[in-house]
Amino acid sequence: MQPNLFIMRRVSIILLLLALCWTAYPQKAKKTAEPTTTDRMVSTLFANALRSYYTGNYEAAERSFRGVLSTNPSHDATYFMLGRMKADVEKYGEAEENLHKACQLNKSNIWYWQTLAQVLDEQGKYAESTKVWKQVCRMSPADEQFLLSYANALWNTGNAKELFKVLDQIEALIGVTEQITQAKVEILLFKNDVKGAVGVYDKLIKKYPKTAEYYVSAAELYMNNSMTDKAIPYLEEAARIDATNGNVQSMLAVYYMRIGNEQAAFEASKAAMLSPDVGFDKKLSILRIYLAPLSTSDPTDQQMQLATALLTANPEAVEGWASRASILLRQKKYQEAVPDFEMALSIDPSQYALWKDFMYCLARAKNYTRIIELEKDIVEIFPTNGMMNYTLGSAYMNTGKPEKAVSYFEKSLKYTYDKEEQRHIYNSLAEAYEALGNSEKAAEYRQKGGKN
Repeated sequence: MQPNLFIMRRVSIILLLLALCWTAYPQKAKKTAEPTTTDRMVSTLFANALRSYYTGNYEAAERSFRGVLSTNPSHDATYFMLGRMKADVEKYGEAEENLHKACQLNKSNIWYWQTLAQVLDEQGKYAESTKVWKQVCRMSPADEQFLLSYANALWNTGNAKELFKVLDQIEALIGVTEQITQAKVEILLFKNDVKGAVGVYDKLIKKYPKTAEYYVSAAELYMNNSMTDKAIPYLEEAARIDATNGNVQSMLAVYYMRIGNEQAAFEASKAAMLSPDVGFDKKLSILRIYLAPLSTSDPTDQQMQLATALLTANPEAVEGWASRASILLRQKKYQEAVPDFEMALSIDPSQYALWKDFMYCLARAKNYTRIIELEKDIVEIFPTNGMMNYTLGSAYMNTGKPEKAVSYFEKSLKYTYDKEEQRHIYNSLAEAYEALGNSEKAAEYRQKGGKN
């Protein structure tokens, strides 16, 4: 809640309660009748209690509220404030008791009933709170916030029949919303009523026959529940209404994959990948299907096209750049892969696998100068990584700086535990010391590396 709204709400409650305090007693027939001494005393005590409450002095507030009740046991506003105060400190049982009394004394005050319902919700007493929320909604049937609270309580009791009625009331007030539609669908799916869940979209289709998304959602329900044949008419109609709709294309892609039409599946997948209508997670799941064989087989043109489509539509996401860079690496197009790796790492510099492949591409492209330019980043991110230190050492060695190469080769040796890799580092150290003119050290490392 925003601070200004909170203050306004408190001021409103103060004014409301002061008004309640003044009108809580039977008035004389004559408008000119003066308040009695008791009336004045109760009014003063109540005002003092409110002041203590809103300044956080609950102990003093309770004394004053109790003083009001000792004089006037039927003062409903005091019971209400005691209930609020107890709820503030999470003494919900006492809060409930006081709020019940307030409601009994003034059955027409909607705020008493609302607060009681909220306190019951806090205790998880949804069976009771639904009855109170129902009363609140009868008193104010056009308030969607009350209806939403009632719906939440019904959800927690599992009363689907009544919940649907309330959700329909909310829709009548605020129109169709994705959240309410999804809630209806989830309720029916929880009851294993797929046909009923699709029926939610059928009603929307009847009302909005030109909205492709409703056909797609209905088709998706059928496909997710192994009823592909029933999904086809919805997909066909969605494609007829809007063939360029990305969500239509993503569902068609799944459908074509299932029936084995690979070319149609690819074309639909590419269209979905390029569409702003399709969520990024759905795009990524499609790309992963196509990239799954990449680790065991040669890259394909389809993989390249889909990775390019993803980074074109979502250039802020690391996955598109990283995927295309990996494909180029597998194609041994090392220099072409470098810009894509750089883009991916500019988005997320923490991924070790990307750095590893990036360094490999730079080394295979013999771009040693670029490796050295990245020295600071590599040392900061991977100070104890043997492979990264070795790559830096190799870059310095290949640019004629054997003394710098030695320092990184030795660091690499310190953090490398694989025997074969250690032998490789020994031989590189031998070459570096040979270049420095230190034949004795060169011979020592050559022997450790198994070379004579």
